[in-house]
Amino acid sequence: MTAQETRNRILDAALRLFNEHGTASISTNHVATEAGISPGNLYYHYRNKEEIIREMLERMYSAWEGAWFEQSDRGPDIDDLRTLIRMNFQLLWEFRFFYRESTALMLRDPLLKQRHAEMQASRLDQQARFYEGFIESGVMRAPTDGQAIPDLVRISWILATNWLGFLEEGGIEPTAERMRDGERMILRVFRPYLSEDKGTDLINEYEP
Repeated sequence: MTAQETRNRILDAALRLFNEHGTASISTNHVATEAGISPGNLYYHYRNKEEIIREMLERMYSAWEGAWFEQSDRGPDIDDLRTLIRMNFQLLWEFRFFYRESTALMLRDPLLKQRHAEMQASRLDQQARFYEGFIESGVMRAPTDGQAIPDLVRISWILATNWLGFLEEGGIEPTAERMRDGERMILRVFRPYLSEDKGTDLINEYEP
């Protein structure tokens, strides 16, 4: 097994355990056992749990990059909007431990806090540019308020990243299917700005 294969095995094992049990109750020994390697082998690659979490989240950040791709020459269409929203909620579900514990994790790890703040600022800027592309391609109507797009981006970010916590705090068991309800909420936020026919068709996909 190559070094990269071992690192991937550790990250995959940690993600399973963190998602199921949370980070506080999982030690590096638990991760090593789940990965089928010795604790010494794990420490050869990662000095502590914080390093595992940081590298795991780099996976997520790379996936965000893939989801919020740069606008193509043809301009984004309604299918791109559908794909973006779905991919984002799939990532929220895949790395759900982080969205349950993000505040506590960043308080304990200043390096993680700094990296996540950089990523968030970059994604918000990228999303704003993408939505401007939707306006140019006719998917969205141009708002009369110049602050509307930045505000919509922030609102959708806050809604998406807190959706899991909203479910759990309300006593609702989070599932992959429940995440689709979050997708629908995001579309509701953008519905007044979507072209009439495109917005109606997209919302109808999520109706029971």
